[in-house]
Amino acid sequence: MAMLIRSYKVNRYKRYVLITLLLFITYYFWPVSQIEQLSDTMHETTTPNLQRTDFSKQQSPEFQQGIPQQQGQQNQQGDGSFNNILYDTGSDPLRANFNPENKNIEVPQVIKLDKLNQALVSLKLRPLDTSTNGAGVLGGNGQQWQTHEQQALSFLSEKVTQAVYKPIQKLKAFIGNMGDLPQDTNYMKLSCDQVQYTAPSYETASETEEDLNFAVSEPIPIDDDLDEIKVLLEGTEYRSLVTKYQDDPTVAGAITAKKWYRFSGSSVWLPDEQVHLMVSRITYAPLQKSNPIASFLRLQLFDPKWTEVKGKRIRFLDVTEKDVDPVLRKFDETKDETVLNSISLKFPCILNIPFAVDTKSKDLLGPEDPRVVYKDGEVSKEPIVFFNMLEKGKRGMKGIFPLRKPNKKTGAPNMINFQVGGKALSGDVEKNWTPFFDTLKVGDTKRSKGFIHFVYTFDPLTILKCNLDNGKCDKIQTNFESSALSQANKAHIRGGSDLRPIPRQIIQLLNDGDHQKRLQMWVGFAKTHVKNCGCGDVTYRPNLVLLIKEDGVFRLELMTESLDFGIDVKAWNGKSTRCDRSGPNVLTPNGISFWDITPVTDHQQKGKIPLFKDYMALTLSQSDSTIEVVFLKNVLNYLFGIYEEGKYMLGDYDSDEGVLARTKKVTECALDASFKYCGLYGSTHSGNAVDKSKD
Repeated sequence: MAMLIRSYKVNRYKRYVLITLLLFITYYFWPVSQIEQLSDTMHETTTPNLQRTDFSKQQSPEFQQGIPQQQGQQNQQGDGSFNNILYDTGSDPLRANFNPENKNIEVPQVIKLDKLNQALVSLKLRPLDTSTNGAGVLGGNGQQWQTHEQQALSFLSEKVTQAVYKPIQKLKAFIGNMGDLPQDTNYMKLSCDQVQYTAPSYETASETEEDLNFAVSEPIPIDDDLDEIKVLLEGTEYRSLVTKYQDDPTVAGAITAKKWYRFSGSSVWLPDEQVHLMVSRITYAPLQKSNPIASFLRLQLFDPKWTEVKGKRIRFLDVTEKDVDPVLRKFDETKDETVLNSISLKFPCILNIPFAVDTKSKDLLGPEDPRVVYKDGEVSKEPIVFFNMLEKGKRGMKGIFPLRKPNKKTGAPNMINFQVGGKALSGDVEKNWTPFFDTLKVGDTKRSKGFIHFVYTFDPLTILKCNLDNGKCDKIQTNFESSALSQANKAHIRGGSDLRPIPRQIIQLLNDGDHQKRLQMWVGFAKTHVKNCGCGDVTYRPNLVLLIKEDGVFRLELMTESLDFGIDVKAWNGKSTRCDRSGPNVLTPNGISFWDITPVTDHQQKGKIPLFKDYMALTLSQSDSTIEVVFLKNVLNYLFGIYEEGKYMLGDYDSDEGVLARTKKVTECALDASFKYCGLYGSTHSGNAVDKSKD
């Protein structure tokens, strides 16, 4: 009997060993991906497909229609049914390893870049194929990703090229490049009439020739849904702030959309995505428009015809295969769109910039005065958003990369805090910095984001060079003395739009092809603040500027008087276009979305300076309550006209002091002309003038 029992136990152990061995062999040779698919199929048949809904990121119809059936690959099962899989991880056998520490069998997770890229393209996201920049990658639905090299420069839509343009005439401008002067001439002693620039007129010989004169289109409004934004913010941690006064009977309509304002819209063209990226400022002012209590930044996308693109996602530029792979697997499992938030940004949205919510604070809370620029670096090409913000009573300049993945701990973008000379800015500081990039070298590498320059002030001209990794800024030029009107606190020149470079190939035409002459040029719009000049208590207007860098020294080569582009500017109360005392009269230049330059045909070339055909998009705001875009053309011809007579290289004989005097003269004359412009504008838009907003 004992012998039978021992034999039974031995046979039982053998069976256990045999079963274990069979299971191991099955696991070893059967592809893990098929096991996962079988598990997913069983899960789907027993569990309802639940989707979480995030109020701030509602799924768009295009997205809902595009992913589950039409964009997903259909893999046929044994019973003839189909299982929709966006990210096909493959079915090749994998070798498992036994981990003695946790006594588990571990199967390595192999990431196949081609499958991952196909899934991204199916989601209309940029692939990770860095060797070809994603060119030619096919998605699961047959869609092909194209790089901007393969696409036309489509921002030049018919909306731009076929717009009706009106010439900008009799515009006063002042230049710092007057030539043929005695070497000992003090530029400051010249009169404004002596340094005033009259632009040449380019007559067309036939109807087939392009009009090459400086001109502007009618403004196009760029709208948003303030009610939608209000509801969105009421569902965030800022609810107590944006619903303040809602129960106060003395504040009528405190939480209605009429108490919300949108302005300061700055945009850039994203060539790889073929859209305009716009950042704008949203303020909540329950008591009065001039005293908002909260400020936020809004991101939107627009197509080449300036129609908003809603529901589109853009993949973060710095995500890796290891970041994307688990997200795609989880998305395949859950079909929950919010899973994609860790690898992409969905538009439109509120930019996540945390700030302390203090409903008792008398300070304006949140980011202000946004500007966006496009960094065309040696390594990375991406947008950067700059803004300023009050924190604990101190104002600081900030920057973020909106298309980089957020901080894992905070969920917000990593922020750059700019410091000058190692110290944070505090006290009475200029908050409207004008960003621009050096055209010789941005200085970015695989480990560094490079450098950016700012015009800290135009009057006096002060230039900063700032590190985009740590925010450290150095003053590389300071002109210490400001103009007389600025010293008297009657008029000032502040930052307006960003500055765009004139391509070096074009500058070399001025140099007669001499590559050794180190000359750089930038174009943009400053903003004059003129007080008590005849229209409102303060009048804000754009001024076209040309900034030059020659052998390491910056100077203002040209600045115009105030510009209104033929717009009858809304009064502060928004009820008319008359100048009144309800508040400032504001037309603000926000940003240059694009500037496209092409040479004209040889038979149209006249004089010694080459001629060009160019289109520029400039965003503007009226009365801190609108965003509009105007198209300008032939800006470069207007600017280069100063070199028909004047010189473009000052030379070694003109000392640094001489350069400073030229810049100061330009700003003094521009401010004086802007003061006179304001008086003239006020006389035509006074209380007795026709209210053109009723036309």
